[in-house]
Amino acid sequence: MKQTLIIFMFFGFLFAEDNVAKYKVKGMKCSESCPVKITQAINKIDGVKTSEVNFDQKTATVTYDQEKIDSKALAEAINAATGYEISNNKVEAKKSGSFFQRFFGSS
Repeated sequence: MKQTLIIFMFFGFLFAEDNVAKYKVKGMKCSESCPVKITQAINKIDGVKTSEVNFDQKTATVTYDQEKIDSKALAEAINAATGYEISNNKVEAKKSGSFFQRFFGSS
């Protein structure tokens, strides 16, 4: 029974997709410390896997676990954690590919 459960968990990991949301960030004044500060704050939010803040585009791209947090709650958590204004309306949202698609490339 344990072996069956482990196999299902393993395949669930391999075929799982990540959610990616891109938000507009308002209030960044500096190109060096602001993105770093925002990225560090975002990465502390439960459910966030990775984040990248782009000063020139004034955006934050966040990969997150949909089972732990949704995109609206994520935007609210980012606002609270960073003190910067993050739009609740995503600029872009997508699901990244499964492990196999990321590893072997999609056709």
